[in-house]
Amino acid sequence: MNNNCSADSITDYQKYIFLEYRQKLLGVFLKACGWLTFILFWVNLVEWYLDPHTPWRVQNILVDLLVFAVLFFFLWMNRRGWVVFSAWGILFAAILVIYQSYSPGKLTSSLVMITLPIALSSFLIHPLASFLFVAAFLAFYVFVYFAYPGDFSFDLFASLILPVLAGGSYYISTLLNRTIRELIVAYDETIQGWATALEMRDSETQGHSARVCELTLILARKMKFPEKDLIHLRRGVLLHDIGKMAIPDAILHKTDPLTEEEWQVMRKHPEYARMYLAKVPFLGPALDVPFCHHEHWDGGGYPKGLSGENIPLSARIFAVVDAWDALTTKRSYRDAWSPQKTLAYLQSEAGKHFDPQAVAAFSELLQDPSLKFKE
Repeated sequence: MNNNCSADSITDYQKYIFLEYRQKLLGVFLKACGWLTFILFWVNLVEWYLDPHTPWRVQNILVDLLVFAVLFFFLWMNRRGWVVFSAWGILFAAILVIYQSYSPGKLTSSLVMITLPIALSSFLIHPLASFLFVAAFLAFYVFVYFAYPGDFSFDLFASLILPVLAGGSYYISTLLNRTIRELIVAYDETIQGWATALEMRDSETQGHSARVCELTLILARKMKFPEKDLIHLRRGVLLHDIGKMAIPDAILHKTDPLTEEEWQVMRKHPEYARMYLAKVPFLGPALDVPFCHHEHWDGGGYPKGLSGENIPLSARIFAVVDAWDALTTKRSYRDAWSPQKTLAYLQSEAGKHFDPQAVAAFSELLQDPSLKFKE
C-alpha cells in the first residue's frame, strides 16, 4: 500500500460535483416547469368551467395532468441520481411538445422554442450536447421545408442563430466546468498546506495524516461508505488534528505524562477544530472527523460523550486507523508497538473504545496480501 494520501480521489470528486450542480439545475428547471403547468392547469380549469361545451378544454386539462406526471417522474429520477437520463428525457419531451404545438406552416416559430433545450443541454448533459440538438433540429427543419414546399419560407438568419447559441452555451458551460475543477484543486492544496503546517509544528506526528489517509479511505470503501462522500472523509482526515494549532507548545511537545489540567486543555482541540473549520462552507461535510474522532463507542470519549451509532461513521472508521498508526509509530515517550500487539489491542477495545464493525473490517484488511502494512 502506498502510504500517502493520494490526490487521485479529486478526479472522482469532480465527477460528483458536476453531477450535483447538474442535478440542482435540472431540479430548478423541473420545478419551474411544474409551477408553470400548475398555473396553466388552473387557467384551463377556469376556462372549462366558463365554457364546458368546448371539447378541447377538457383535453387541455388532461394534457396538463399528463405533463404533471411526466415532470414528477423525471424529478423523482433526478433525485435518485439519474440526472443525465432525466435531462435527455425532459429535453426530448420539450421538443416533442414543440413539434406537436406547431404546424409546418408555423414551424419557424419553433426556432424560438428550441433555444431552451439547446441552451440547457450544455449544462445538464455535456457541453457538446447543444450542438447535437442544433444539428437534429436543423435537419428536421430542412426536411419539413422540402416535404411541405410553399408552406413556409426558410428562415436562414434564424437558422444561423442556433449554432451561435450552441457555441455560447458550450463556451460558458466549459468555462464553468474548468472553474469548478480549479476551485477543487485550490481547496485541496489549501488543505494540504494546513495539514503540512500542523505536522511541521509537531515533529512527532509528521507524516501521520498522509499515512492514515489512504488506509482510512480503503477501510471506508470496505464498509460501504458512500463514494461521493469520500472526498469529505479525506479532507477530515487530513485536518483531524487542526485544533492542536491552539494547544500551547508546552503541552503539545511535553514528553512526560500530562497532568489532569493539561489533559483538559488537550481535550479542547476538537472544539477548536470545529471553531476553525465551521467558518469554511466547503469544509462543513468534513467536520465529523476532526470533531468526533475522540468519541468512544461506549460513550466515554470527548468532546460530547457520544456513543454507538450516534458517532458519525466517518469518525468511527478513522478512530480505528488513527489508533493503529499512532501505536505502531515510535514516539518519544514509548517504542512502537508490533502489528500483532496493536491488533490485539484494537480487538480488545471493540465495543468499548471502537466500533466493533470497524475493527472487524480492519482486521480483515490486515489479512489482504495486496496491502503492505508496517512490519
